[in-house]
Amino acid sequence: MGASYDFGTSAPRISDPDARPGESDAKPARAKPAAKVLTISHAAAIVRLDAEIAELQVELDAERALRARERQRAAMDIRRLRVAHAQAEQRLINVKRMISYRLGDVLMEGFRSWGNFAAMFGKLRELSREARHRRRHRPVLEPSVLPSMAVLDAVEAGMKEYKRAGLAAVLDFIEGQAAPSDAARANIASELAKEIFEADAADGLEIGKRAIAIESKPTRLKWFAFKLFEAGRVREAKEWLDLARSAVLKFAKTSEALQASEIESHFELLTHPLTLPPRAG
Repeated sequence: MGASYDFGTSAPRISDPDARPGESDAKPARAKPAAKVLTISHAAAIVRLDAEIAELQVELDAERALRARERQRAAMDIRRLRVAHAQAEQRLINVKRMISYRLGDVLMEGFRSWGNFAAMFGKLRELSREARHRRRHRPVLEPSVLPSMAVLDAVEAGMKEYKRAGLAAVLDFIEGQAAPSDAARANIASELAKEIFEADAADGLEIGKRAIAIESKPTRLKWFAFKLFEAGRVREAKEWLDLARSAVLKFAKTSEALQASEIESHFELLTHPLTLPPRAG
């Protein structure tokens, strides 16, 4: 094995005598590992993706909140329209019951044919007798069970307070209402109780109890008993149902009578559970 010298360096370089001419003894340089560079770039991409996901989540939450507010406003608008429609129908019924309206109707029908004309005088006598009877026995008009627009506005404001700060805020809101009477304030509390019961039964019942404390009415006692039963509080439901019955409340609707019967049946099972007889033999 001979030594060859590279004149560019002072150290001798040993050449391989078996190597082919033109082959170099220098080995090819290895590529540097890029794992560290790739790891840094991946981490930066993950950070960017996390930031984009967070931004999209914020936008999604804002969109959901906007849709919830729109649904709430739409539900309130629908309720207002239903109330306005029911009130208009009630006014139309009242107008058609008026003696003056019916008198005009009888006169118009009376001159359509000779038969109607002959029957018109009997109808006029009946209207005259009914008018005298109404003057002697004027009925005491009961307040409408439909909530007024002012009550609906107050309910909308109360729901905003409930979503903002919960039950305590709604109770303070009810107490702070500048309503013309306790009856109006109780109506606001009752409507709020109905709305909130759908979201939280316990809070709705608490507000319903406050409405009864402001003004106790048989219809409120009945509603409260039914909602207690719906919430699974059978014993309390039976107590409030007895209070409603003591107020000489008659269940005009068949569904209400069935609900009252169901409360009493469940209470009977709670207080007097069934006992099975011992097996024979």
